[in-house]
Amino acid sequence: MDSLYSTISALVKNDPSLGYVLITIMIVGFIIKKFYHYLNFHESYVTRRFYKRISSIDAEGCNELTKKYLVHVKEQEIYTLLSGIKTAPQNAKMLMDLYLTGVISNQRIKGIYGFLKPYNGKVSININLFDKSIFIYSLLMMVCLISYGFYLFLSILFNNPSVIQLIIGFVFFIGYFLLAITIGSDYFKYHYLTQLRESLLGLNKLANPEDNISLFSFSNKSNKISNLDQTAN
Repeated sequence: MDSLYSTISALVKNDPSLGYVLITIMIVGFIIKKFYHYLNFHESYVTRRFYKRISSIDAEGCNELTKKYLVHVKEQEIYTLLSGIKTAPQNAKMLMDLYLTGVISNQRIKGIYGFLKPYNGKVSININLFDKSIFIYSLLMMVCLISYGFYLFLSILFNNPSVIQLIIGFVFFIGYFLLAITIGSDYFKYHYLTQLRESLLGLNKLANPEDNISLFSFSNKSNKISNLDQTAN
């Protein structure tokens, strides 16, 4: 262990930037861990506490409108507890129907539900140019971070080949890889959306098949639909 500490100290002394990188990785890891704990606290305490409060309300003696409203509120909170998604009632119904089709897991729905809207009993996938720019940025940053992490791993390893150097280089690479996966989460959303789009097309449940969601295309209309239109003309 002393040898590991001395090796890290020597590396940081020779290249101070490595120290900043190590500190950055530690800070990012700490933030992610605390954010995860906060989400768990919010779901297990705040949301459940509110549901217990409304569950204890007795609707007896209330008018029919109030009773109906209370039933809807309880149903909405039950969905929030089961899915972890807080959204409008019409969206909740769409997401429940989508989950019951079996083409997507609830975990993936949580990541992409902001791009989904109900329309005439079907699901509309809405991706604009700003969303595409975020997806592209996420992809490029993920590739750059993984590449730099691998480069750093090789640099540390070949600088002074040893088991300790291998471990240190691997730790740096894993740190950059985890950071890259975190930043690349937006691109993964796009990947899940494209998979969902194909599944919904097969089930005839996609409300806007004419929309083009291709990442590197600025056309709003799908090429398949455009070709069909030209053939029809």
